[in-house]
Amino acid sequence: MSAPSRVPGAAPPSAAETPSARLRAAGLSVTSARLAALRLAPTVLRAHGRLTPCGLHQAASAAGYTISPSAWYPVLARLHAAGLLPAAPSPARAPPRRAAPLPSSDVPDSADAR
Repeated sequence: MSAPSRVPGAAPPSAAETPSARLRAAGLSVTSARLAALRLAPTVLRAHGRLTPCGLHQAASAAGYTISPSAWYPVLARLHAAGLLPAAPSPARAPPRRAAPLPSSDVPDSADAR
């Protein structure tokens, strides 16, 4: 695989700007899923407007990463807690269900039937 092309005359990224350095500076270990999340987050945000485990998984699969879909939940949580990524939205919760009123009936209670 060839090295990514850079704009001619642009300075190479400093070591402090690399995803690995950002993870270490935040006190996190460097894992392939965390590196993928940091590298793919801008693409996912541009495409979907938010970071979700599903969005990251789809982008990572398309980029050739083989990371379990369930692995993205803790990855996003850790990177958000470390301030490296914006928070993934929590699933929308439905309002609590109200008990439906019991229909009135003309059938008497068993005590009234005697």
